[in-house]
Amino acid sequence: MTTRVEVFYDYTCGDAFRFKKLLDLLPEGAVEVGWKAYSLREHQRTSDEQSIFERGLESFALLALALAQALPPDGFQKFHDEVYDAINLEHRKMKREDLFHIAEVSGLDRKSFENEEDRWLDLIKGQHEEGKTQWNSLGTPTVIFGGNQAVYIEVSDIPSSPERAKEVWREIETIAASTPEVREIKRSV
Repeated sequence: MTTRVEVFYDYTCGDAFRFKKLLDLLPEGAVEVGWKAYSLREHQRTSDEQSIFERGLESFALLALALAQALPPDGFQKFHDEVYDAINLEHRKMKREDLFHIAEVSGLDRKSFENEEDRWLDLIKGQHEEGKTQWNSLGTPTVIFGGNQAVYIEVSDIPSSPERAKEVWREIETIAASTPEVREIKRSV
């Protein structure tokens, strides 16, 4: 049986990266994910700071989220994997041109993207606002189970094997989707 979830993510978030890697270890077809953009910079800004969305796509993180949305479905996963790995595994200091290169190799029509930057910015802003207002996101990854259960999940380590990933996922799914009485669990150590 396939579990369907939506995941609010930001490429600069290590927790979202580790959660993605957990999902990658699950058997194909076990989980169907709808990825939604969520800006951690916007989430963390103070009320006296300008919204990151007002600055357009000058932010590396916003540009990465916008490029991901602009890709054809078969190019999204390639871009998603490469950008996450470059930032979180390789610790590369990527520039805008690096993002565009990965996106173009993944199927982006750069000219079309640049002509419609406002459209892509509005799309990721809308997804961010959905996470903030509808789901009261605490950050990334915020995972929506069954269209009605939102949970913020921090994974401290990438599971060591597909078998361990299945065990971890089963526990997350049980608490998040099947135990609404549990509102929050945090480890103190």
